[in-house]
Amino acid sequence: MSANAQREGTWWHFGYNVGFDFTEVFNGNATYPKAICNAPLRQNEGVFSISDKNGNWLMSSDGKYVYTPGSIKEATFPLSTNSADGDFSINKNNILFGNSSATQSGIMCPVPGEPSLYYIFTIDDKQSNPRKGINYSIIDLAANNGVGELVIGKINKSVTYGYQKNSLTERYTAANVMENITLTPSSDGNYWLVSIFGSHFHAWKVTKDGVSDTPVLSLSSYEFASTTSSNSYRGGLGHIRISADGTRIAYAIDQASNTTPVGVFGTAFFNNSTGEVTSSKHATKNIAAYGVEFSPSNEWLYLTNMGSAGFIKFSDLANGSMNNYRNMITTGEFNAVMGPKGIMYMIVRGSSTLYTIDDPNNPDTAVPANTYKAHPNFFACGGASVYPFNGLPNFIPSFFLVKALTGPAELCTGAEGEFILEAEQGTSGYGAEYIEWDMGDNTKYYTGDHPLADPSTKPWPTDNLHKIKHTYTSSGVKTIRTNPYNSNGLMPDKEVTLNITVKDCVTYIYINPHLRAKIIQ
Repeated sequence: MSANAQREGTWWHFGYNVGFDFTEVFNGNATYPKAICNAPLRQNEGVFSISDKNGNWLMSSDGKYVYTPGSIKEATFPLSTNSADGDFSINKNNILFGNSSATQSGIMCPVPGEPSLYYIFTIDDKQSNPRKGINYSIIDLAANNGVGELVIGKINKSVTYGYQKNSLTERYTAANVMENITLTPSSDGNYWLVSIFGSHFHAWKVTKDGVSDTPVLSLSSYEFASTTSSNSYRGGLGHIRISADGTRIAYAIDQASNTTPVGVFGTAFFNNSTGEVTSSKHATKNIAAYGVEFSPSNEWLYLTNMGSAGFIKFSDLANGSMNNYRNMITTGEFNAVMGPKGIMYMIVRGSSTLYTIDDPNNPDTAVPANTYKAHPNFFACGGASVYPFNGLPNFIPSFFLVKALTGPAELCTGAEGEFILEAEQGTSGYGAEYIEWDMGDNTKYYTGDHPLADPSTKPWPTDNLHKIKHTYTSSGVKTIRTNPYNSNGLMPDKEVTLNITVKDCVTYIYINPHLRAKIIQ
């Protein structure tokens, strides 16, 4: 039996009405997701989705329109080719300031401590005129009888920009913003909103009270073009990522003209307590940069470009070199995002083939093409107008740190059962140090770096599988709860639960009647 575990990344919507359903992957019944052919989004890129912690789809967006289960219940799929106009959105008449042509048009996160409220952060594309930059809105999913609606007074609120390099008077403006944006949890249970543009990394603290008016600015090793170039649709497109443990940053930004690619690939380290970025390094290569993604170990970076995809060690790029970059595929415009269970997913524009990297921690450096696996006709959606495009959803990567809690569905009193929690540790301020197990019968165990942990469970297991054995002495339904802790205490929103049924089992001893007769004689 498997428990729900951080299933906010269960449903992915992207491209032209396609997507992934990871329900059976989380349940342990499948290796890969099920293809979706009736997703509400119909856009090139700049898409983002979120589910609740139990894996129920909550909403998806292209940066302009927001779709919820309630808003699309009357829709007929697949949507027509001209239907990407918000007809089935909750906000057709109140459009957000994102743009479906922005690489990372937006991202969502819960408002801390408010179960039905979510922040929606948006960013427009470099050719928008006038530029809108980075904005945020709040949606109440409980409003309008559960269909959801934007909160009045909290729609398209601009962030406050910091001062430009060597200036105490000239602030950045929306015109300086590129097309990248991401979120990562802070060490105190809130979030950091992070983007790179101009001469700086920009980090805004996000709490239940709003977005900080004073962003943390950290110098980048590369100084990006300060304003939109009207003759270059590619200059400024590209992704920024923060590792799942909240400690490292990587980006892939195209600084090209329309004819000459100049890919800027960079790394840095992130402090999720202060929002500061340090050790910024970069390298350039004459390829059209687009996407970047971390391996679960943070050792490798996977880069996708307008025509190819490959990999490089984080440490190599952190030394300012692309010399050890390895191309693994050169047929199409790719994008890659890390998914559940340690598998990375790649799509190619206009293709029904899915590409997976099943072991991204161990790419084949000798034969790079062996690193990925092709799944032809994965998106066999029965129509020429339903297929992936450039974009995959923009997620908070830490959604996949705690993966699954498994154990027997039933146990007898007096019988020992084994329970396994799969969870990545991470490092630094956000990384977990130990797991607390509450077995639902006033018994607690600890695994990891805790003084009460059994020595056999120290340190953190290298395979990320925490195992404990327990015997129940009373019957009933028991709820097992696991919670990770770090140096700041309980890590919020990471609890995983598992219900099991404990029974008083009667043991019968069979006596051979013939044997009994002999004994009597």
